[in-house]
Amino acid sequence: MIAATNRPVAEVLTRPRIGATIAPIPAHADSYTQAFKRWKAFASLC
Repeated sequence: MIAATNRPVAEVLTRPRIGATIAPIPAHADSYTQAFKRWKAFASLC
C-alpha cells in the first residue's frame, strides 16, 4: 500500500521538475532571438 502510493508521488514530484527545467529553455532562446533581432535593427539604424 505504501509502495503503491509512494511511486505515483515520486513520479508527480520528478515530472514537473523535468518539465520546469526543459520549459524555460525555449522561452530563454526566444527572448535571446528577440533581443538579437532588436540589436540587429538598432545596428542597421546606426
